[in-house]
Amino acid sequence: MADTWIGVTDSRPIPLLNSLVASIESGYTPEDILVFVPQNDKDVLPTIRQLVENVCKEYNVDAEVKLSTTPSVNKPKDLSQHVLETLQEYEGTNAVSISSGSRLLNACLIGASNQMERFKLDHLYTLEGPNQANLESTIYPMIPRPEMDLIDYQKNSALELTGPGDHGNTDGVYKISRKQLPLLFNALYSTGNPVISVDHKSSILSTLYEIQLDRGTPASIRFTSDVNQYQEDRSEVGRRHGGQAESEIPDHRAFIGAFTSSVLEFDNQDEISDFIDPYRNRRLEHGNAESLAVFDTNLIQYWPAHQLGVAPEQEQGLNGYAVVTGVRDELMNYDGDEKINKTRQLEDAFGKEYRELRNQLKKTPRQLRLGRQYFSRLQRELYTEKIQSEMEDNNITAACEEVHQTGGFDLLLFSNDSGFISTARDRGLPSVLVDFPQTLPRKKDVTWEDASTALYLHAVQFGILKLPKIDLYGVWPRKRPEDWDTEKLAVRCRSPVVAKQLNRYQNILDASPGESQ
Repeated sequence: MADTWIGVTDSRPIPLLNSLVASIESGYTPEDILVFVPQNDKDVLPTIRQLVENVCKEYNVDAEVKLSTTPSVNKPKDLSQHVLETLQEYEGTNAVSISSGSRLLNACLIGASNQMERFKLDHLYTLEGPNQANLESTIYPMIPRPEMDLIDYQKNSALELTGPGDHGNTDGVYKISRKQLPLLFNALYSTGNPVISVDHKSSILSTLYEIQLDRGTPASIRFTSDVNQYQEDRSEVGRRHGGQAESEIPDHRAFIGAFTSSVLEFDNQDEISDFIDPYRNRRLEHGNAESLAVFDTNLIQYWPAHQLGVAPEQEQGLNGYAVVTGVRDELMNYDGDEKINKTRQLEDAFGKEYRELRNQLKKTPRQLRLGRQYFSRLQRELYTEKIQSEMEDNNITAACEEVHQTGGFDLLLFSNDSGFISTARDRGLPSVLVDFPQTLPRKKDVTWEDASTALYLHAVQFGILKLPKIDLYGVWPRKRPEDWDTEKLAVRCRSPVVAKQLNRYQNILDASPGESQ
């Protein structure tokens, strides 16, 4: 099919070697192999050459191997010119790119193919396997045989290599908001993935759950393992890889808590509903006091208003919310270093992608940040009162008691902490203990919006999630405050087909007035 295979590697050549092995075992034998290596990694050129030649020797492939050092990716014009000049030697050949990890290099190759009359780029490729982290960290044949999917560049010449909403970015990351996640669902559905398995990068953890899509009807979430299995898998990660690796996986309470935002009912849902009933849908013109929901620190992190049934936009909701500054301050009061300083254990346990979590928030601060996001969102609501208080249960409930008695409001307090509820009731405040589910059902019908919210919360909790053909990042290098405020996630596509479809949908959305947020 192609005379020349073109790849790229840095000081870690395993992805390149696995790609070369997969291509040869798929029946494609190159006459020439050209490998681009960043200038900063030129010291490993002899090692890379030897490894590539060893693969060729084992498979009796008589290919000429050439290594070319490239300028920095921070100088894309210089890199593009270097690629163009290097490929002059390969005029008259057909080439295939085995450089799926470098979208910038693929862009340079496509540009060169368009400019050079006698150099033809036939295909791009993706490499898939049951464990993507192993594909990039463990040499074949110590892992199941990878599958190579060749994408015909000539038939997909409109392939977009930059990210929607982030054009010019060359790291292959798409940024989409929580509300835009249906774009992702559609991109996967339309490219042959009607069931979205949600996995952690660790091979130890079972599939977390599956989102089963269907056109025109609600989606379903199928829970593929129970709570006990999840706890055991998490503990096994700690036994094999150490405390840091285990600490970056949410405990079962936090994992289930994210589902209570929109998918699962609370264990005492009927009790909660009975508690709220006298305060629902009050008409202020009839002289009724406004009924406002107050969420404690340990509950607000899971975005509970919708499932509790207190959101003002719900038919039988309350009039609004009261946010307490003591709760906000507790969400900001993390005892210790908030950032991940070392990632080696995470990389060894979960894959090299976790290098990108360096200097990003740890798991617990990420969870607290979700609470602060929700606090800010409630604060922007039309019917929200702000209550000033110090931190701790006694101070928070004392401030609520004063407003409850003198402010003309009925405050309803919700918490998962029995101590907080006891303190509130001692002050005569209407309060209810909210119990998280202890078990998971086999299946639950949900809207796409509900599935999006749960997936967003889990992406932030876990840091990185693996979905079919893509990786979903809750945190990533240089994530900005506005990315948090607008509930953005990063998507890295492992399949150019999905990337093309996602880009198409994003372009349609961007062109629709008022629909791009």
